[in-house]
Amino acid sequence: MKKKSLICLAMTMVLVLGGCGSSAGKAPASPQTTGTEIPNSKATTTQSLVTETAASEDNPVSTGGIPWINSNIKANITDDMSLSPKEDFYLFVNHDWLLKAEIPDGRSRHSSFMEAFDTTKNKGLAVLTDENLKSHEAALVQSFYKAILNWDARNKAGLDPIMKTVKKIQDIKTLEDLRSFICDPEQNLHVSTLLSLGNEVSKDDSSKYVLTIHTGAFTLKDPAEYKNRTELGDRCYKAYLQKAKSMLKRLGYQDDEAQTMFDSMIDLEARIADVSYTRADEMDPNYERITNNHYDAAKLADLSSSYPLMDMIKSFGYGQAEDFVVPAPEVVKRIDSLFTEDNLEAMKALMLIHYVSD
Repeated sequence: MKKKSLICLAMTMVLVLGGCGSSAGKAPASPQTTGTEIPNSKATTTQSLVTETAASEDNPVSTGGIPWINSNIKANITDDMSLSPKEDFYLFVNHDWLLKAEIPDGRSRHSSFMEAFDTTKNKGLAVLTDENLKSHEAALVQSFYKAILNWDARNKAGLDPIMKTVKKIQDIKTLEDLRSFICDPEQNLHVSTLLSLGNEVSKDDSSKYVLTIHTGAFTLKDPAEYKNRTELGDRCYKAYLQKAKSMLKRLGYQDDEAQTMFDSMIDLEARIADVSYTRADEMDPNYERITNNHYDAAKLADLSSSYPLMDMIKSFGYGQAEDFVVPAPEVVKRIDSLFTEDNLEAMKALMLIHYVSD
């Protein structure tokens, strides 16, 4: 059984360039990683049917490409395999690694990238725990690491560390209050304020930086879910609602209040999602080009007249910026149009729910 040469060769070249993997069950989700171990998986069943069919027709059954096998399944790799660069270039190149690599306990997949990640992680942990390091920088990161691991202190503190910010959000009564909150980086640290700023390398000239205007994340992950809800969207909604209610109740809100706040947040997100790029849009080959929209300060100010974007840029220390990138101008315009007194409680709900849930 010959493979479709052009397609498979292209795929295997991606696999070789991207790193090889070893799996214990079904086909990988991406070329750079491996699949999970499912003994009765569809992939395994299909493989056995191919083998039985080939044998019943008195065809020689090879273990090196004829019939085709999934080379990322650990159980398919043996020492005495017949290797052919024509029939399975990926297997031909990576056979030794695939044969020797073992999936670590507690994991469903393994790859050379994961080996590199583990090496880097272990080096980082050594820095965090090596008491022989005496530098000021080492003392800072080690103190922070110990604080993170001190669950007794964290449990004792409870909600106290976040209550100052919670109270600031709750005390917002007018649109002007909200503008002041958005423009104060000391108050809104870690709070989703619909738009955020990122000082990033320019896609046009890697020697320069541009200030990028980012839009917020969506509770349902994909903006398309707000128009046509899928099973995954329902699961996201229910899971996030449960978490949000749990946290809001700890802040003193009743169940019906929490539900109302959550639904108002979802409704606000839906109106923003209506003009946002979906996950499908992000797969467009031109996505990087169509989201690389440069603005000067004057054009950016015209884009956002109600939302205090220009004041936020100044208060965050970017007042001297001259080049701005807006990946989604329509979203910025939509947020600007929604920045009204009528939507004040919905915007507060969004900020509070995302903050306490995170």
